[in-house]
Amino acid sequence: MLSADDDDGFSFDVDDILKNIFSGDGMHDFFSDAYDGMHDFFSDTFVGERYYYVGSSERLPNGDELVHGRRGRVIGLASDPLLWSVRFPGNEADADVHFGLLSSRPPRPLPDGFLVGDTVYYAGASGDGLEFGLRGTVVGPARAAEGLTVLFDGNKGNVQLFFNKHPFSREPPHLLYYTGFALDEELYYNGTGTKFDNGDRLVYGWRGRVAGQAAGDFARTAVAMRFAHNQLPRVCYLRNLTRDPPPPLPGGFAPDDLVYYNGSSSSFDNGDVLMFGERGTVVGPATLASHKGKGLAVLFDGNKGTVQVFLNQLSREPLPSPPSGEYTWPIPGFSKIEETKLSSPTFQAGAFNWTLDLYPKGDDQQGQLSLYLSAADSATLPEGWARHASFTLTVKNHLEVVTRSVTKRAQRNGANNQTRVGGY
Repeated sequence: MLSADDDDGFSFDVDDILKNIFSGDGMHDFFSDAYDGMHDFFSDTFVGERYYYVGSSERLPNGDELVHGRRGRVIGLASDPLLWSVRFPGNEADADVHFGLLSSRPPRPLPDGFLVGDTVYYAGASGDGLEFGLRGTVVGPARAAEGLTVLFDGNKGNVQLFFNKHPFSREPPHLLYYTGFALDEELYYNGTGTKFDNGDRLVYGWRGRVAGQAAGDFARTAVAMRFAHNQLPRVCYLRNLTRDPPPPLPGGFAPDDLVYYNGSSSSFDNGDVLMFGERGTVVGPATLASHKGKGLAVLFDGNKGTVQVFLNQLSREPLPSPPSGEYTWPIPGFSKIEETKLSSPTFQAGAFNWTLDLYPKGDDQQGQLSLYLSAADSATLPEGWARHASFTLTVKNHLEVVTRSVTKRAQRNGANNQTRVGGY
């Protein structure tokens, strides 16, 4: 129990006071007194003042309306202290309005010149309770980003439409006018296959139906398509849609076929690497002029982007492993070496000639050993050559029985006439 004394020796128990306030009649009296005090303050401060309604327009059960931007006079507190009774012109009864939806200043104009009561039409893909061409009425601004709050015909609740996300127009939309295709028309996808995070896909040759106009900058170059196997409508460029089935892929291949690469190793600016024997998935026809009719678009395992590959560079069966090799370079008296760089004898591995370059104190002379794998015959190779290899470099200290290794997969900056391959 807590107690307190004043200077005259009068004592009181804090626990008893709290129990009295928060029990039965005490609780009621406490909040009743607080409410009476709030009511007196409210009456002296707000009653009779005029405020603007800044929420979304709505029709009340008795037929009265709350209209965005309309001004009314505060009559008093409602039963809930957060609700104010407001008398708006044209209404039969006072409306209970949350005080957060009232402002002493007129609301800002709606974006893009829209007015409350304007008619708009939904021009996006059908779904989630909205159909392409559905008509609605503007009832206020969107609550977050630039947009509008709209009550669509036949709906009970309002919908937030954002200019950068949801296509809508002042006039009934005509999909055919923009794209040449009609709503619900059946079309075939003839573009490169794509996978989405939620599992949806676009597959060469799939048939779907036009679900509506694409949003924003895509409105005149794409449409939203609904495919049977997908959860959501997907935006497809007009150039990748046809009314007739697309031609079969060259070489008798089909989408999702597994293939193996049997050409020369390559690397790409995005960091992707294509190695002999790599497995990939056919995702569509080649689109490069040099490859059309003679190649495929393939997504290889571990890569980010697709690669255009000629048919004669692909196999349906796994390929034998590329040649490999192993070389050990013993270095006697290593601790007494004074040279800044040592090069091993030339050795052959994987049908190529190599050397090892060793910097006992590091190639930057910072005291850290550096070891690199280099092409031994680089001086005789043609300009622009590249050689890709997967390798392991290991340094073993026989005195301390310590081994350190580094493993490198073929990479974009592979061995060439300007760059050594990996190391440490």
